[in-house]
Amino acid sequence: SKEEIESESAQHWFAAHVRRFVVHNFRSSKFLVSPPSFERHRRFGHHGLPKVIPIPREDPMGASPNLPERTLDGGSARLEFFSDAILAIAITLLILDIHVPRVNQHQSLAHALFHLWPFYLAYALSFCTIGLIWVAHHSLFRRIGDVDRLLLLINLSLMACVAFLPFSTAVLAQYSWYHSSGSSTAVALYSFNMFVIGVAFLGLWLYLASHRHLFLGHIERGALRASIVRSVIVPGAYLTTFGLAFVNTTTCYVIWLATTVYIALGPATRKIPVWTANPSHDRSK
Repeated sequence: SKEEIESESAQHWFAAHVRRFVVHNFRSSKFLVSPPSFERHRRFGHHGLPKVIPIPREDPMGASPNLPERTLDGGSARLEFFSDAILAIAITLLILDIHVPRVNQHQSLAHALFHLWPFYLAYALSFCTIGLIWVAHHSLFRRIGDVDRLLLLINLSLMACVAFLPFSTAVLAQYSWYHSSGSSTAVALYSFNMFVIGVAFLGLWLYLASHRHLFLGHIERGALRASIVRSVIVPGAYLTTFGLAFVNTTTCYVIWLATTVYIALGPATRKIPVWTANPSHDRSK
């Protein structure tokens, strides 16, 4: 009938316009249009439209077997953002262990505040330490162009050790001075925490020394070896205080302060130049 003919013509007109729209808009998107073929049933579906095949996405729990995986992350920005967040949280948590003292009308607030000096000392020591870890971490990774999976895991272990530091700082402030029975244990715990932080940071240097292609440009082996030797001093100092904790806790504080000054000088990263093989990766500015 006439109505059927008009309806069929309208359907063909609509199908043709939809086909043009799909071909024009989906060729450059996340879909693949099957290539032309001499067999119409392979090119088009039942309604005359091109077959649209979605590209398989990556499994959120792992890499998809149908897609190639990048061997490198393509930059250290995400690693640095994650590390900055962990360091910022850890350095903020330090102040939470210093509580406002409660005094009555017969007590002196000044005396109560002065009585908290072990907490002030532990806070200042750990604040400077975490701050210097951030400086050293930033100074190292501004020389890194790419990261891989193992480097991410080593950095994750470093962040785990840093995140534990507020707890060991609280134990140190609470027990290192006024409780002689637990002072050695508190100092040993803090020393061990700082030792594993130093070892984790040394692990970054050792891994980068054997994977120099991750740097922005060419790095001399001699300069890397010198940086590694300088980095060994820090965990070595804290390992020494771990043993001295059961002999003289005051000496441990002196060594900690000296080590903090040594870290502040940046002997490991300051000797490594900021090479830039690729101008687009220049991060020295």
